[in-house]
Amino acid sequence: MQASNVRLTAAHLFYAMSLCAASTALFGMLGLPVSAFILLVWWQILLGAQRESNCISESVSREQTLRVSPAATSSDRAGFTRMELLVVMMIAGILVGLLMPASSDSDPMRHAEISMKMVARAMRAYELQHGAPPPSIIYDDSGNPMHSWRALILPQLGEDKLAAAYRWDEPWNGPNNLLLAQYRPWHYRTYYPQHDDDVTSTSIHAMRGPADEDLLIVEHEQALTNWLEPTSFPASKWELFQRTPELGEGFWKPGFFVSSYRGRLAVMDDRTFQIHPPATTSPTQLGELPDESSGATPIVLGQPHVRLHIDNALRLGFFLVVALYPIRWLKRIHASSSIS
Repeated sequence: MQASNVRLTAAHLFYAMSLCAASTALFGMLGLPVSAFILLVWWQILLGAQRESNCISESVSREQTLRVSPAATSSDRAGFTRMELLVVMMIAGILVGLLMPASSDSDPMRHAEISMKMVARAMRAYELQHGAPPPSIIYDDSGNPMHSWRALILPQLGEDKLAAAYRWDEPWNGPNNLLLAQYRPWHYRTYYPQHDDDVTSTSIHAMRGPADEDLLIVEHEQALTNWLEPTSFPASKWELFQRTPELGEGFWKPGFFVSSYRGRLAVMDDRTFQIHPPATTSPTQLGELPDESSGATPIVLGQPHVRLHIDNALRLGFFLVVALYPIRWLKRIHASSSIS
């Protein structure tokens, strides 16, 4: 009898360790309280079932209760079946609550589109005011890059104070101008969740469009730069749009079993293009596409990239097998009570 108890205790201990490992693999550190809760529920259920089984066994051993024991046993079995169903529903509720992504009204890609449209309109306003689009880079007499087009259109973006504080007689990384980098306008911010803490960088660039005087505003998660730095994004860099970024980089729609890449944005005036790699359309061809959206809905180019998470499915399966394993112990208790 004592050996049986030792084996049972060892089995329970091994189960607890397996459940903690499965929960941690699935939920991370949150899996520890989840496994503790499941263990507590199963412990109460198994103790209750064992007590009921003992009571039934004692009743059967008495001659005066032999006539009602079959009905009592049947009733107890029905109650245990309902309890098993309750446990399954409880575990399903935990999975739905923890694995279902939280709904949010905030769409980083939509916010980036709004910012890029504001930049495109500021570029057009600059062109109307000066008779030509802003140059991508302003050079000094020696050919050294001094200023970026992003600083040129600060007045058109409504950043008058920042424009007044910017000094054109020193380079963009001069002592005065470099202090202004931390006051990046919201139009240039990065909307990728992994770069929320970066207050000086931008992923928004200007590219020449179909005609030499046209400008295309593009974003790329692998082309981060200081928003004041004079950099160009020539058409030759369009090859960067051929690559699908790693999960978590750029505008992904994450899911537990499937994640899809939403593409990159390109804005021309009030037209928005949502480009999926491989981007077979070149920047010189965007102006030839019909304006079907009228600025309301992005024109989608290419097919979204989908990534399956087989590892998550395996972790979920392992967790379910371990979490529901005590049903086997519960059935053994039922069987022993019915035999008695």
